[in-house]
Amino acid sequence: TIAFPPLRHPLRYLFVIGTALNDSVRAAAECFGVLRLIGDRIQQRIIQRPSQTELGALVETFQPHVIHLISHGEIDPATGAASLRLYDDTIDREVTVGGDALAERLVRKAVAPAMVVLSACASGAPLAPGDCEPLATSLVRAGVPIVIAMAGEIDDVACRLFARSFGEALAQDQPPVWAAMTDIASDVAVAPAADNPDAALIDGWLRRSDVDLLPSFNGKRSAAPFCGRLDIVEAFYQLMAERRPPVLCITARPPSNEPLSQLGKRRTLIELTATATRDGHVPVPLLLHRKHPEGYPRSEAELLRRLASAIKRTRAAYGLAPRDGVLAGALTATDQDAWSDALTADLVALRDDARTTHALIAQRSGNVVVLLNDVHEYGTGTPYLLQTLVTSFGLGAAGRVIPVVLTFRYGSPHDDTLLDVTEGEKRRSCFGPPMRLEPFAPGEDMLAYQRVLLQPYRSAPDAATRRWFLELRQRPMVDRVQRWFAKGTQGYPGKLWSDGFQVALEAAMPDEANNFRGIVRPASDDDLLALVRKQP
Repeated sequence: TIAFPPLRHPLRYLFVIGTALNDSVRAAAECFGVLRLIGDRIQQRIIQRPSQTELGALVETFQPHVIHLISHGEIDPATGAASLRLYDDTIDREVTVGGDALAERLVRKAVAPAMVVLSACASGAPLAPGDCEPLATSLVRAGVPIVIAMAGEIDDVACRLFARSFGEALAQDQPPVWAAMTDIASDVAVAPAADNPDAALIDGWLRRSDVDLLPSFNGKRSAAPFCGRLDIVEAFYQLMAERRPPVLCITARPPSNEPLSQLGKRRTLIELTATATRDGHVPVPLLLHRKHPEGYPRSEAELLRRLASAIKRTRAAYGLAPRDGVLAGALTATDQDAWSDALTADLVALRDDARTTHALIAQRSGNVVVLLNDVHEYGTGTPYLLQTLVTSFGLGAAGRVIPVVLTFRYGSPHDDTLLDVTEGEKRRSCFGPPMRLEPFAPGEDMLAYQRVLLQPYRSAPDAATRRWFLELRQRPMVDRVQRWFAKGTQGYPGKLWSDGFQVALEAAMPDEANNFRGIVRPASDDDLLALVRKQP
């Protein structure tokens, strides 16, 4: 008997990207299309180009409700069997995985996902619906109740339209599919025509009465904060599972000729904050920046006052009963040892009260995590934080670890302290190996560009929302625009949001400015979908 995880919200959703990011299958378009619509309602994981062993191990530990696999499919000309091509990073080459082998990786210890979505086809000629059936049937026979398989050649536009329709379905109450899932009614859904890759649309489910409503720290949904730093997300999962030291550092070293270039530290923390919330943890974000109206804290006491305020805001966001903060009272005295003890007491109380109030947090053994941006700007608070406040228990105490995520950049007066405690010979054991934000490498940049260009749905976006529609038909034009992006942004996320975007775009190739104005323009999603539906 094959079971599947109990359908409790937030649903666990696993994206498996089996292709390179600059591959003709636009994995980013599909992943982010779904995440943009339901990302604040699911607990997601994204694994990129895994080995079969890694894939099986993650499925076994994460136990996803939905597995969304994005890759190439092909037909063996000798046998007619359908298979997937997955890129295995451990051996640096592609491998072919048939239906039975795939089922072995996705159905673990008699537990199957409730749904598998196979966004895969041959990279060239379209496939007939029957060609895809054996691969999907293998998963159904292995115990997966619902399999969505696709026919035809999947291109960027098709992925985008499918992702949006799929996400919209999942975000609505659709009783037929909910009933099918709860009754474990096995079925295979295949696109009805080989020449119509946009037709693979499904119904979905969301029982709002089952949702343990938690606050969202996503901020503006049009901000698109995350740009594919999957290694940092994986390190964050390890941090919250206490499988690495309790302080996760994210560092950046901008080039000397552009000291203010933005590499996405704060945007990464915003995404980790949202991820923590969906995973049943309680984030306490202090996401300060240069233009913040209150500025940065510049002393030990001011840093702790800001943390006390952040804890109070988090309690209110989670609907917890008011509580007199121990830290606020301790700050009236000058005993710094008492300050750190008081901070720990308030954080532990926040964790315990959240578990008592929210069943999801209790079920997940959710913990508090503190996220601090630009700690190099904290004046005398910087060495205090790095050398005294955080310990081998993070901001907690023995038996009550409170993990911390902090970002900093080199080039400040505190460089020596930062280097010593985080990665030098005197590195403190509470700091794990720092994660480095670098300008996007080729391949990664396509993920970032698609995230910016594929914005959340707004039929009439406000003037401050920067969204652009690329109407591209020929591969040389795609390559040319990609080269312009790489040259114009130099891999820095902050430059993707520059107010001079359109000016720079037209100035990039003055002799072809009209050409570029013809293919890149501001647009609403209604414009995009209207065009997509007219395409052959």
